[in-house]
Amino acid sequence: MRSLCVLLVLGSALPASAGGFVDISGKPIDEYSFVIRGRCWATLQNTSVQDSSKNVNGTVIDLDTDLDMDDRAYIPEGELEFRYKEVAIHLNTMFLTDTSRKTLEEDEAFDGQALLAGDRFKSRFRTFQAGAAFEWIPIDLGSAKTIGLEIGFLIGARWTTYDTYIRDRLTGERFQSSSWGVLPELGLTVNLGLLNIFEIEAHVSGMWLKFNTYDESAVDTGIEARIHVDSHFYFGIGYRLVSASLERGDREDRGTLVEYLYHGPSVTLGLQF
Repeated sequence: MRSLCVLLVLGSALPASAGGFVDISGKPIDEYSFVIRGRCWATLQNTSVQDSSKNVNGTVIDLDTDLDMDDRAYIPEGELEFRYKEVAIHLNTMFLTDTSRKTLEEDEAFDGQALLAGDRFKSRFRTFQAGAAFEWIPIDLGSAKTIGLEIGFLIGARWTTYDTYIRDRLTGERFQSSSWGVLPELGLTVNLGLLNIFEIEAHVSGMWLKFNTYDESAVDTGIEARIHVDSHFYFGIGYRLVSASLERGDREDRGTLVEYLYHGPSVTLGLQF
């Protein structure tokens, strides 16, 4: 029992709730509800950055192979949801930070500077996402007391920012690149409730936007199986994937680029009222 309690405290969660899934004081949850969700998931580091100046074309630096970032990173997420009948509002965040100490094995160019093979550097990468979405759930079939199915559509926007610095451990000189972007999103959610205890949810959202030298794309998807402990708590496990590419300016002349793909298993906890 103690182990279960520890997992429930440390766990975290995904979007959307099943139509009619849990009765709270005789009120079906698909009438109105407020939900706080948390999630923690593990991923391999898979990020590339590039920063070019007018005089020095930046090289594409792979944070895993070139800067030896940690093999595995852990991403915390949080979400708030307010739902009234067939509509819902979602607010969510995601954050990742990773550091390393590395002797470069080949020459690189970053932030207008040449980084030479054999030099030792301390590096850090951080990325943060914040999103808001409106969900409309036009399809609500059956009842989760037996079998209930919901299909919803998402429309929203996501703000992404990143920051990378590389510091020479001998001279202390620091080179840095940062950027941000805002992207509209469209998505789909599918939710299956079983016997008023179990729930399976999948979602996918994303968008691509190109304007002049601004180019951004993103995909956010996941699937999760949940078990409801009582009318206010549920515990879940799932799998998450987040991919993004953000280019601002000309990559070969005063431009920046970041690309990442994170995916891995998640542990979840939800609190609903």
